[in-house]
Amino acid sequence: MSVREEMKKLTGTFFNHRQVSVQEAIYRATKMPLTYSSRGFVFVPAHSNSCKFLKSQNMLKEMDPDDENIYMSNLADKYFDRPEEPEFDICMADFASEYEIVSIKKDIKNPKTPIKRLQTLNFAIKKRCNRNAIIRYPYFNRETDRENYFENLLSLYLPIRSRNDLKKPYELFYQIGEFFDARQQCIRKVKDIVHENQRKYEAHVKETGETESLFNELSLNMKDNDWAEIVANREKDSIWSREIEQEDDPDFNVIHKSKNKNTFIDLKQTYATTDEMRPLLESMNNEQQEVFYHVREWCTKRLHNRDVEPLRLFITGGAGTEPDENIDEIHTLITAFTGAAAVNVGGVTIHSAFGIGTQPNSLNDHLSCDKLNSYRCKLHSLKLLFVDEVSLIQAKLWGAMHARLTQIMGIHSNTA
Repeated sequence: MSVREEMKKLTGTFFNHRQVSVQEAIYRATKMPLTYSSRGFVFVPAHSNSCKFLKSQNMLKEMDPDDENIYMSNLADKYFDRPEEPEFDICMADFASEYEIVSIKKDIKNPKTPIKRLQTLNFAIKKRCNRNAIIRYPYFNRETDRENYFENLLSLYLPIRSRNDLKKPYELFYQIGEFFDARQQCIRKVKDIVHENQRKYEAHVKETGETESLFNELSLNMKDNDWAEIVANREKDSIWSREIEQEDDPDFNVIHKSKNKNTFIDLKQTYATTDEMRPLLESMNNEQQEVFYHVREWCTKRLHNRDVEPLRLFITGGAGTEPDENIDEIHTLITAFTGAAAVNVGGVTIHSAFGIGTQPNSLNDHLSCDKLNSYRCKLHSLKLLFVDEVSLIQAKLWGAMHARLTQIMGIHSNTA
């Protein structure tokens, strides 16, 4: 395989398996901002096992081979290197939110706030002028990863000078530990200091903690017979399903099934077997089954009597009711107003199905003889028409659909 073919294959892989849109990829590649905000965001690597970036290749070449300081400093390193002044007796969350890191090489003329240099690192800090930044930090599950959770919590909200100020085990240190508060010049409980600083950034921390504790208490107090009842009901449903599978109902074999195509050109009817229909019917609720059997009864009458009254059925429901499940069972032609809805139900748009223009002044355009003959060949066996998202269709489009159907079918009746 040549280099050109390899590059083409690689490009196709990225294009077909992308996780973001092309527009977003362009924005990210050109470093254009996707959003604008009046407040900045800062990620706080509070945990001791946070990821770090290696120094540049040029810097590593100039260093001593035995030097272990090969990582770039992150925000936590700058926090621990802050000046030894009472002003900076703050937690890491306050440091990240209220202060901005600047380079000492950068010449800032007439700064609005004083610039303080760090003790050892070649950086300086200055207080933010307008609004504090919004902090983001790692999340650890309190129930399954308790030590990492409490270490991260203490590192964020306890004003420490080094990680050695945190004592293991972290959960015990959080619950009963004491710490000298430099601002109040007294010894306070670690838990109180953490809660005081945490409320600045997590307004509903108390309600969240109470909800989590209540959930854990209910989980522990759940009786064994409750689980036994759930298992028994599940086993009962399984036995009932197996009994249904053993039945042989010939009525299932006359149900028409649609083809999974996004075009109306192929209207050849196929048939579903009993085994294929059972899981579809079992997945319906009572209302959906009533609609299904109502349509099935009309289809049976239509096969024996061509003069039967046309079926007019409006199916609707709130989010989650899935009225489209009835569409998947029997249909001849499925249409929708938008292309996305048409793809979801395996159909086509109304405009493409009947050759109706998208412009308002083209709704009443007549088809030429060639196009009319083509549509009559394609839709001569049309018996059922399903329209999704009817709330989006205007009255003029309904009229255009009616006029086009009467033109294609060669009839002039209000019941077309």
